[in-house]
Amino acid sequence: MRLDFNLISDALCGAAQVYEANGRLCFYRFTEEQMKAYRGYRDDFYMKAHASAGVRLEFSTDTKHLCISGECRLASSRSFAGFDIYANGALVCHKLVRLVDKYARYELSTEFITDGEKRVVIYFPWSAMANTESLSLDDGASFSPVKRPYKMLCFGDSITHGYDAINPSFSYANRLADALCADHINKGIGGEVFFPTLAELKDDITPHVITVAYGTNDWSKNTLTVFDRNSALFYEKLSKSYPEAKIFALAPIWRINCETRMTEVGDFRYVAKKLREIASTLRNVTFIDCFDFVPHNESCYVADVLHPNDAGFYHYATNLYAKIKDLI
Repeated sequence: MRLDFNLISDALCGAAQVYEANGRLCFYRFTEEQMKAYRGYRDDFYMKAHASAGVRLEFSTDTKHLCISGECRLASSRSFAGFDIYANGALVCHKLVRLVDKYARYELSTEFITDGEKRVVIYFPWSAMANTESLSLDDGASFSPVKRPYKMLCFGDSITHGYDAINPSFSYANRLADALCADHINKGIGGEVFFPTLAELKDDITPHVITVAYGTNDWSKNTLTVFDRNSALFYEKLSKSYPEAKIFALAPIWRINCETRMTEVGDFRYVAKKLREIASTLRNVTFIDCFDFVPHNESCYVADVLHPNDAGFYHYATNLYAKIKDLI
């Protein structure tokens, strides 16, 4: 039984735009206005804004078999795309697709061990732009979209985007959303810094929770004047755009050489100091220092010792959830 796109759309989470084109269901995590802002800002950021980070299908079904297919295109600096399927909280299918000439087709098929009704989540890749051509279940199988009680937005740089989780479900943003039982939209962009324009281009949702995790690129790329101005402006605009949301200002996690290197911003820990200061002036912004949330050990990072690996993301999400859960 092949599901029609209206049914699939009802089960889609993490997308700001959803539409049908050329026999495919397409979805984007940025609104049309936000995409236009990135198009006029930086070409590589505009390309990364097409990635499917945080997008997933979530539904309950009694099917024994499932098959989903479509295509994906390059939308990051990584040439792979990972897909995960979960049933009742357990990973039952993972597929890693290599992008050849920036493109690949994907197909995931699985047979569930569990009989009867089950809650299924399909995570799309953070590193590529994916669409869906077909989602098929057993003939006569039930299908009911699942919506979570909380709404969340996650702003940030490459670490929020998902670099470098092999399983998309392992990124800290997905792990945090799952722990909070939240539908989230991932606004992470690899290489991004505080971009105040983004904070005033509202999504068509009313989020309960917003996390903001910029700073590490600001420290390595920007001047002190630009960082101070743009970080303050971003939080002021975001607080105004979502006055009822609980906004969490996340200071950057540890990175290699951050305790010995000086940049134009200064000492790495100045970023946390500035964000704490900004948060203290805004009613709905709470500062969280994430410096120690990932062990200061290269085994928790990929080779660049900047982006967490799956183990690093586990620590990040676990420690962040422990801080946030009692504040919402």
